[in-house]
Amino acid sequence: MLRGGGEFIGTVVLADLHSNLLYPKVLRKLGLSGFAHAYEK
Repeated sequence: MLRGGGEFIGTVVLADLHSNLLYPKVLRKLGLSGFAHAYEK
């Protein structure tokens, strides 16, 4: 329970998280799929 005026910060783990990352998409478009794969790990 939160006190009045408190803040709640929640996180959600996505099953397809890697497909939603910006940098790996950009790296793959630049032909740097190895770096994209490393970034995702």
